[in-house]
Amino acid sequence: FRTESSSSSSSTTVSWDPVAQTFIIDGKNYPNGAFVKNIKLFFKSKPTVDTSPVTLYLVTTLNGYPTGTTVDHGISTVSVDKVKVSDTPQFLDSSTYTNFEFSVPVYIRPDTLYAFIIKSQSDEYNLWTAALGDQAIVSSVKNLPTDAIPTVTTKIGTAPYIGGLFESQNGITWQVDQSKSLMFVIDRCKFNT
Repeated sequence: FRTESSSSSSSTTVSWDPVAQTFIIDGKNYPNGAFVKNIKLFFKSKPTVDTSPVTLYLVTTLNGYPTGTTVDHGISTVSVDKVKVSDTPQFLDSSTYTNFEFSVPVYIRPDTLYAFIIKSQSDEYNLWTAALGDQAIVSSVKNLPTDAIPTVTTKIGTAPYIGGLFESQNGITWQVDQSKSLMFVIDRCKFNT
């Protein structure tokens, strides 16, 4: 994987080794936890010849690091032809994100750190990231996809409920960047009871 920063000045090459992102479900807002339906990721590019799919694993953590132990039903694979790429990602615009939907809703406990790991055999996938202090991509700060492009850029000042971005050369040991995060959306289920 390569990760594309929201700032056009830098990107990180991770080859085809996995990347991971930690996150937490706030117990004040969701005291019973949440059932996760899917995770949406934002790709800058994908393979043009290679047909390798990309797989997302929802995993537990230990001491703040991904363990690689997958949560029950926490695997979703998307074929290269279903991966959507965009130079103007926006969290509500379905043409700019790739949906990794789980076969059944996956339960996440409140106030517990989890991670998702993204793997592929291809080194041509690029994911959008952001770092604290970077200028946000203008398309990402619109409230609706149909809103006009803002004329004032927004500085990324906080990332609540998000941990760090992890890079690995072997999928076992991880190096963390606490100031950087993937651009993603987690959708929870809302049940009628």
